[in-house]
Amino acid sequence: MIYAVGIACTGYLPTTAPLAVIVGGMLVMAVGTGLFQSPNNSLVMGSVGREHLGFAGSVVSLVRYLGISVGVTGGTALLYGHMSALAGRPIASYAQGGAELFGQGFAFAFSVFAALSLAGAVLTVLAARVGK
Repeated sequence: MIYAVGIACTGYLPTTAPLAVIVGGMLVMAVGTGLFQSPNNSLVMGSVGREHLGFAGSVVSLVRYLGISVGVTGGTALLYGHMSALAGRPIASYAQGGAELFGQGFAFAFSVFAALSLAGAVLTVLAARVGK
């Protein structure tokens, strides 16, 4: 949930935001990631037998890198797709004089990822309650 707040705040920063504000938003995202990663890895590694720890660690790494790859690809598609929709023409690189267009596409992409992060947090809480 902390990560979702950080990504939502960062996504709506104006193009003229001072560096300290940008770093502050990224810091909130980093805290959210840090608070999630360790307990998540502990949960996964604690749910397998000792003889399967190596395999489980490999799967955790695979899923992490797969998530990064899909996230970067999806984020880029959302960014340029939204920019193209707003411009009424295909945009595949930085549009001259398009800082406002980029900002709107950036905010859209970050909003989608904030919503996905929040949905993941809600599903995790629900799964924990059902498991008790």
